[in-house]
Amino acid sequence: MKKNLLFAFLAFVAMISVAATRPHMPRPNAKSAKTAMVAMTTMSTPSPAITPQAIGTTAADYESITDWTSRGQVKYTDCITAQAWGTAYYATYDVDLEESESNPGLYRVKNPVLNNPTLYDGDADTSQDYYMIVDCTDPTAVVIPECNYGLIDYTTGSFVYVKSFSSGTVTDSKVSFPDWGIGYMIGESGSYAVASGAGYTFSLSLPGAKDYTMTLSATTLCNAGNTADFTLTPGSDITTMKYAFGTEASLEQARTAGQEIAGGEQSLDITEEGVNVLAVVGYDADGNEQATAVAKFYRYDENADQWITLGTTTMTEDFVEAFYAGSGYGYGPNTFDVTVQENVNTPGFYRIVNPYENNNNSAITSNQYHATDHNHYIFIHAENPDAVTFDESPIGCNFYGMGDMTVTSYGSTGTMTNGTITMPAGTLYITMGDYGAYNANDFVLVIPKEHTVAVKSADEKYGSVAITNPETEGNSLTTTASSVTVTATPADGVAFMNWTDAEGNVISTESTYTYVGSDDIELTANFGLTITYTNPENGFITVYNGENIVSSGSIFAPGTVISITVKPKTDDYELQGFYVNEIETTVDSEGKYELTLETSCGLTAIFKEKTYLLHIICEGNGEIQIWTEVDDTEELPAGTRLYDGDTYTGSLYVWYIPGEGDNLETASVTVNGDTQALSFADESDGWLVTNGEWGNAGNVYFYPATASKEPVTFSAQFTGVQQGLEEIGIDPADGPVEYFNLQGIRVSADNLVPGFYIVRQGPKTIKVLVKD
Repeated sequence: MKKNLLFAFLAFVAMISVAATRPHMPRPNAKSAKTAMVAMTTMSTPSPAITPQAIGTTAADYESITDWTSRGQVKYTDCITAQAWGTAYYATYDVDLEESESNPGLYRVKNPVLNNPTLYDGDADTSQDYYMIVDCTDPTAVVIPECNYGLIDYTTGSFVYVKSFSSGTVTDSKVSFPDWGIGYMIGESGSYAVASGAGYTFSLSLPGAKDYTMTLSATTLCNAGNTADFTLTPGSDITTMKYAFGTEASLEQARTAGQEIAGGEQSLDITEEGVNVLAVVGYDADGNEQATAVAKFYRYDENADQWITLGTTTMTEDFVEAFYAGSGYGYGPNTFDVTVQENVNTPGFYRIVNPYENNNNSAITSNQYHATDHNHYIFIHAENPDAVTFDESPIGCNFYGMGDMTVTSYGSTGTMTNGTITMPAGTLYITMGDYGAYNANDFVLVIPKEHTVAVKSADEKYGSVAITNPETEGNSLTTTASSVTVTATPADGVAFMNWTDAEGNVISTESTYTYVGSDDIELTANFGLTITYTNPENGFITVYNGENIVSSGSIFAPGTVISITVKPKTDDYELQGFYVNEIETTVDSEGKYELTLETSCGLTAIFKEKTYLLHIICEGNGEIQIWTEVDDTEELPAGTRLYDGDTYTGSLYVWYIPGEGDNLETASVTVNGDTQALSFADESDGWLVTNGEWGNAGNVYFYPATASKEPVTFSAQFTGVQQGLEEIGIDPADGPVEYFNLQGIRVSADNLVPGFYIVRQGPKTIKVLVKD
């Protein structure tokens, strides 16, 4: 965990050029036995000249070179170990450099790890010399062959090897590689990992290179000490520096009126009140400006005249939760009230007074704070609303004794919009003593100023509004408080829709809303009416708002026109009733209905299974029995027996049963006017009724008719039925005779075809069978 923490901390230092000093933390001693490496062979013959980069796969390829000459100590920037172990191991230090006399531009760095024992702290192999070959014979395509770095990975006990993947370059006597240019491997059999992502590049100064680097580090103490100590370290070629302190100190002030000091490491102390910026400019021996550094730092300022209290405001932070990201401890985010002050001399420069002493809550217990007389502040620079930054500020929280928690800017800047400062993820950086650092997420602070919050109801018939915190009579409040809570109460049968501002923008969809801000605002509560429904069994209710289908529980403004479609699930069902607020309502032939919302509406639909009319026409000595089921095991009728004029919904099973001594002459089924004659392949294939019981003999005929989903007529003629109209009591001489098919359609006597008909003569109506 420690290396990850240090990785984040050094990333911050590199970005702002202010390195926080802290004691080096020893790494765990988990080394396994070291494997001795064979020393490079020393050749007695003169070194041959090589074609630039003709060799260069591994360091062993260069062992024939023996004419190495010392070029003295030069600056070396290590990004290799940082990529392997974390950014804490990114550093610049002096190393011994050698060059081949017969191959100018071919260099080797001697014992790069051993040259910085503090950084590597016992993880270097001291049993022999190690070299990192840097082939600059082609200055536009520098390479590093695979080299044993002399470093031992403390977790595995394996050596670390390095090599280049992309070409480097030599510019102004400095060798550099781009991101993704250097790779490392732990152990001889491992795979190389490309060093990338931190934004650092490998760098090596060759003889003649100028060192114009300049670092500025600050030790920021708890306010009880009331001091700030700085260490200023310039490169060897910076001979003079100028610096200036002040609340508005700039590089220009340092250039024109700054105090001059000689090159070399300098310690600067400040105890004066009212300053928070140190600006430094570095010059070479010819007086040319070569480097700059600026540090914004935390300082306690007892001079109350320099700060104006703006009032109490709301701060939302997750500093502790960010430090323990993913721990599940539940220390944030926290939202609480703090006091905000503005600097008199620098408008837009704010400080938050004792943020954590003012928030001794159960989430972060009170014993995690300093005493309140230390007066801790968070300093925020919002002079530029589009680039808000934090000074490095101890915030008065010593979480479980791990050291002062400090917050400062990191990465991108925040913004201030409508008086609200927002610092997004990756903007703020949290450190805690020697336990590392983390990026913080989502800091929000409202700068308090006097403003007016007003509320109103879009239509008081549908609901009322009130300012509830702070509790206020009337619908308007002028305050410096950064948060004002308003509440909308809908009338019976009405639902809350949203709060909108004066421009109609939706601000919130919660009936109780806390406005956080410092601008005037008028909030309008909009109420609506709901449409609720549940899809019924065997059917659907579909509700449209325009062309959009809306779900049950949707809320609409009064007067909204809603279209409704009610349909059965399948053709087997039909609508029995449709109800709006329990009042039966008629839909059109397509199942559609339209309503204008004046109240909230509940929709209900009931569907029933369709039924079909059954007719039975039986002529002669016999009967037709129709049942709803059949017992296949016993070959017997089952379910319910149906009779002429009954309705049915499912399958039908038909038995044709001749009377004693009679036979089935013809049988037919008529569906939707279409009559189909039935034939039975085996007249003995049936069941006989004997003494009221079904038996296995005789000539009963069985017809398994499935549901036709239409009115259906089953007809049969048994032995003994005679042909002719005069035999059934109809005589054309007695008056006009009319013929109707079973669907009630009149048929001319000249167009009769075999089948059953209804014959009417005066008041007399009978059913007849017309045969060929």
